[in-house]
Amino acid sequence: MDRWEPLGGGTGVWMSEEHRFGEDALLLARFSLSPYTVPDSPANPAPLVKKGLSLRRAADLGTGCGILPVLWCREQPDVQVEALEIQAQAAELARRSVQDSGFARRIRVWQADLRRWRDWLEPGTMDLAAMNPPYFPLGSGGVPPSPSARIARHETADPHLPGCTLADAAGAASGLLRPGGRFCICHRPERLADVLAVLRVAGLEPKRLRFAQKAPGCPPWLLLCEGRKGGKPGLKMEPPFLPDKNH
Repeated sequence: MDRWEPLGGGTGVWMSEEHRFGEDALLLARFSLSPYTVPDSPANPAPLVKKGLSLRRAADLGTGCGILPVLWCREQPDVQVEALEIQAQAAELARRSVQDSGFARRIRVWQADLRRWRDWLEPGTMDLAAMNPPYFPLGSGGVPPSPSARIARHETADPHLPGCTLADAAGAASGLLRPGGRFCICHRPERLADVLAVLRVAGLEPKRLRFAQKAPGCPPWLLLCEGRKGGKPGLKMEPPFLPDKNH
């Protein structure tokens, strides 16, 4: 049965057993918005406010139930979002999430394969792109029997199967972004070398890197990285996300 998950401020998303979001999506939303906002913290308890940078157009590549676009629009009143989702059931949940959160005029949901993004969207038009990609690489074991879980968790290079590789996602982002645009991604820490290499090949210079930890001193369970289209070399390490921090 579908379930409404409130996100505050009258917004929320519809979820099902197969199409949900986790903490990684919430952290990706915060990480992707940080260049445009002043984060709330114990030292700065004020609500999020816009910085001088302009966020006008954004693309979510694999939106699932629509969590990223809803959070982007909740925090950035001027942004217009294009949300791509290859799975029909997830795309319908995202459309309902958008409608019931009051963002129908600001978010368009496309049931679309990101590998064919040119069929729906114009190149070089986005300030921001983001994706919570499949975490498991090509050829890895333990592929789940559920088609929706396979698409969400495992990369595929077969053009006849729904899904994508990390390189497909970076290539789509690079094509959609304007010069200087940002691509934000979350991934498993053990794939850090893959993430950095793929971003550079796609022309998205890694500029920010942040890890998430369950507790201080624990190994990270998630990485978040920003690649800048046409950016100069120079990677900034940011403080880790910790569960007892306001993020």
